[in-house]
Amino acid sequence: MAIPFVMIDLDKPRKLRFTMGAMVEFEQLTGLAILRDGIPQSVDNYSKALWVMLRQEDPELTMEQLMKIIDEHTNGIFDVVKKIDEAMAAGINTTGKAKNA
Repeated sequence: MAIPFVMIDLDKPRKLRFTMGAMVEFEQLTGLAILRDGIPQSVDNYSKALWVMLRQEDPELTMEQLMKIIDEHTNGIFDVVKKIDEAMAAGINTTGKAKNA
């Protein structure tokens, strides 16, 4: 069973998946242990979480490009944060039920 994804509409529709690789990269970037510390509560940590998830489909995406995409293609950070929270929660789901896998 694959880790589920969450769709987010940015410059184009994109899939957010908080895979094992994304979790490891997030922890390396932030120093947070996602299973211990939970979902991030700062804009910096949310941006890093979003970046590691988006780079799975777009490995060339830079953090600077991501910030520009967010600034130009969203109505505000709270809609983006909600999608990040959903994807992170789906990635650490312990029920074994993936709705779109």
